[in-house]
Amino acid sequence: HTVGEHRYLVRGLDRWRQNGASVRRALVYLKVAVDRLTKGGGL
Repeated sequence: HTVGEHRYLVRGLDRWRQNGASVRRALVYLKVAVDRLTKGGGL
């Protein structure tokens, strides 16, 4: 592996980690919304 490839890989991992955090946050929001609907009798 060259240094450039390693740097590219690290950058890709950082981006993937950030995207993963965003997805987890979105799933938590979705779960909270569904819980509110279910408890409120909206479903």
